[in-house]
Amino acid sequence: MFDPTIFDNLKVVLEGRLYDVDAENRIRISGREDIVDLAAMSRKFCMRFARNGGTCQAAVTLASGLTDFAAERRIARLADRRPGADLLLTLDLPRERRAHCAELHDYLTRLWGEEADIRHELTVLLQPEANEGPSEAPETYRIQLKFRQRIDESHIEELEQWLDIAVMCLVYADEGRNFVQG
Repeated sequence: MFDPTIFDNLKVVLEGRLYDVDAENRIRISGREDIVDLAAMSRKFCMRFARNGGTCQAAVTLASGLTDFAAERRIARLADRRPGADLLLTLDLPRERRAHCAELHDYLTRLWGEEADIRHELTVLLQPEANEGPSEAPETYRIQLKFRQRIDESHIEELEQWLDIAVMCLVYADEGRNFVQG
């Protein structure tokens, strides 16, 4: 038996809160990954979710590496930071939502302020599969919010609130009526 790490404790809270929101029928969990990378000695936990009948999908990712584990176990010291985990929220949206990227960005900035770096990505498949014509190549519009502050157990209450706000972001992105029609 071993003591749980910061990552383990945060993962349990994140997973439990999202399953609670799923049980309330506010979201539907659509995927879960719990990855240990033995080459890099890192861990990543990701849960994907969507609204029932929604067109957008969200993913919350928690990541931690060897330096965090070593610092937590007092095997190594980190000069510039405390051990913890990185947090990322990803929103995958229908390509039509890219026309409203400024509104989405403003909304996310109002919610998260200086807490997160917001990045918008648009990807286009350049070499479509044989059964797709070039004009049918899918585009993906993605917004990523990478939180600047690393988190640890002292942020558990904030993490639960953060997840509720992440669900609000999904709802906002999913409901086209929020956008100015122009």
